[in-house]
Amino acid sequence: MSFFTFSAYSQTTEIAGIIFDRHSEEPIPFVNIALHNFLLGTVSDSSGQFTLNIQNASAYDSIEVSKLGFKPKKVLIQSFLTNEESGVTAIFLDQQALEMNEFVVTAKPGTKLRQIGRLKSKSRFGFAFNPMKTNATENLGREAGIKVDSKNLPFTIRQVKFNLANNQLDHVVFRLNIYRESLEEMGLPGEKVFEKLFDVINQEKGEITVKPNDLQFSETIWVTIEFVGFNNDQKAGILTMPVAFPFGKTITRQNSLGEWALISGAPSIMVEIEG
Repeated sequence: MSFFTFSAYSQTTEIAGIIFDRHSEEPIPFVNIALHNFLLGTVSDSSGQFTLNIQNASAYDSIEVSKLGFKPKKVLIQSFLTNEESGVTAIFLDQQALEMNEFVVTAKPGTKLRQIGRLKSKSRFGFAFNPMKTNATENLGREAGIKVDSKNLPFTIRQVKFNLANNQLDHVVFRLNIYRESLEEMGLPGEKVFEKLFDVINQEKGEITVKPNDLQFSETIWVTIEFVGFNNDQKAGILTMPVAFPFGKTITRQNSLGEWALISGAPSIMVEIEG
């Protein structure tokens, strides 16, 4: 027998689910999940599974589930019926084709390499992907990034570099994200057009390089680094990126699919472009 008790508010503090591709019936890893009204969110693990704290949420609140290449979905908390055997609810996402021709262009020959942003190995200030004395599960989906202004000229991204000042986690999964600039949102990140997962192991820190397949653009974009996974046996450990305060600006969000905030200080991220 399955049961889940609701009155005006949920009688549980946590829900659990596993996210599947409806077409292939395979689990989808590293999907963003958010409960917007309570500034809560998380990311599914490599097996598509997640848990989310929903304390004080209404039965009629919804979580948002989002992954590049799939149609976003909203799921009522009320639909999370606790199963006696597993306590896990299945969520199915439908595939959505990416219209790559909308943002991929051909770069002109004879162009030069340019570096956008700055790399800083040490600073008194930093962006915490996972702050001190917190559970890493609660911080999945945190991200920070910089703007790359095209000046309406085509360019190619050759590589992205960033620095970790502190890393006390044995195995971290990050995601490189690229978003279009949204004019409707005052120039903040809008539609995501690219993502790439990469691992950082053995508590590696310092300069880390990611190569995003020589992507080509002709519009202003935002490039971010997002904390999406870790070794589940180790739930605590500081994970930070230096920030050169008060110079420059950093785009950040503190939880999965959360509100964007533009704050003072340049993050230790550098995007190498040709164009």
